Amino acid sequence: MIEINNLTSFPVDKALIKKTVDFVLKKEKCKGNISIAFVNSEDIKILNKNYRDKDKPTDVLSFSLSEKDVLGEVVVAPEQVNGDITYILIHGVLHVLGYNHGEDMYMRQDKYFSLLENKILKR
Repeated sequence: MIEINNLTSFPVDKALIKKTVDFVLKKEKCKGNISIAFVNSEDIKILNKNYRDKDKPTDVLSFSLSEKDVLGEVVVAPEQVNGDITYILIHGVLHVLGYNHGEDMYMRQDKYFSLLENKILKR
């Protein structure tokens, strides 16, 4: 299950968000529940300070959980996103799945975004 919580005034296309997350999970052969939260810049700044000791807002944070059937949560601050929000969402999901910044993660992120653009985003 993909749970989406929009705590901002940013308009969220829930169908597109679900398709994006589902696409990445299928490509990575992962099953489980994941939560996607959209928050404002101040809220993500607080989370970034509490969990990464960085006192500034960021575009996305990911939290992996090791509970049964729960993959984790991706928190996005739309005001901080420069570019396509689905690209940042892919980035966050890959982090939840255990990827760290590096060539493998970035190649997957670019590949999945390109496939999504061609298959899902262009209607």
